[in-house]
Amino acid sequence: MNQSAETVVRAFCDGWEQRDLERVLGLMAEDVAYQNVPQPVMQGRAQARRFIGPILRETRAIKFVVLNVVASEEAGLVLTERLDQLYYPSGLVEIPLMGIFVVRNGQIVQWRDYADSATVARGFASAGVKLTLDPAD
Repeated sequence: MNQSAETVVRAFCDGWEQRDLERVLGLMAEDVAYQNVPQPVMQGRAQARRFIGPILRETRAIKFVVLNVVASEEAGLVLTERLDQLYYPSGLVEIPLMGIFVVRNGQIVQWRDYADSATVARGFASAGVKLTLDPAD
């Protein structure tokens, strides 16, 4: 029996907090579609690894503060209102956002995060961190 969609997403968020790249990627389908809207979609685990890996390596801590969750198990849909806190050696980046996850067979097949681009850019700039949104960078 598969885990509930909400359980998968909460385990995914915990994987980020543990800074465990293999756990994070293991909860994503091989062909996952991941997007920080309005940036281009990253397709597949390999592109997700190229984007997520440096964040997990460069931070000293990560906290996904989940403020609200709405889940439809029938649809495999989980909506999260979060405050993502990325603790870099040079400073804290806080990103208020809304995340949408689609889960099938215990794996995330789609993940979209919506955040105000100016707020994100200011947060990274104030922490002195180069913001890389395109995994081809």
